[in-house]
Amino acid sequence: MIETFMQNALLIVDSHPKLRKIMLSILSKLTIVNNEDFSVNCFNTLIDLMQASKDLEIAVMETLEKEVISKFNTLSADQIPISLLKGLNELVKKSKSASMLRPLFDQFFTKFLDEIKRKSLETVQSSK
Repeated sequence: MIETFMQNALLIVDSHPKLRKIMLSILSKLTIVNNEDFSVNCFNTLIDLMQASKDLEIAVMETLEKEVISKFNTLSADQIPISLLKGLNELVKKSKSASMLRPLFDQFFTKFLDEIKRKSLETVQSSK
C-alpha cells in the first residue's frame, strides 16, 4: 500500500506540473510521520525525484526546508523522530549536498548541546 502511494506520488509529480508543488509539500510533511517504513519511503521518493532533474532537486530541497527543517526550532532533541534524522542523512548522502541542513545545524546544534549539558548536570547532582 505504501509503495502504491509512492508510485502514484511520482506519477503525479512527473505528469502534472501544476500539482508538483503540492505533492512535494505532502511528501515532505509525511517524512515526520513516526513510522519508520513510511518516513523512509517518503525520503526515498524525494531522493528519486531529486535525482531525476536539477529543477526537482532544488524544489525538493526548498520544500523540505520550508515544511520540515524550519519546524525543528520548536522541538527538543527527544521530540525528533529517529526516522526523520535517518531520512535526512540518506538524502544528504545521496544528493551530496548538506547545504539544506545548515539552518538546522545553526539553530539546533547549540540547543542539543545545552540539553546534553543540562541532563549531565542533573545526573551528577542526583548521584550526590
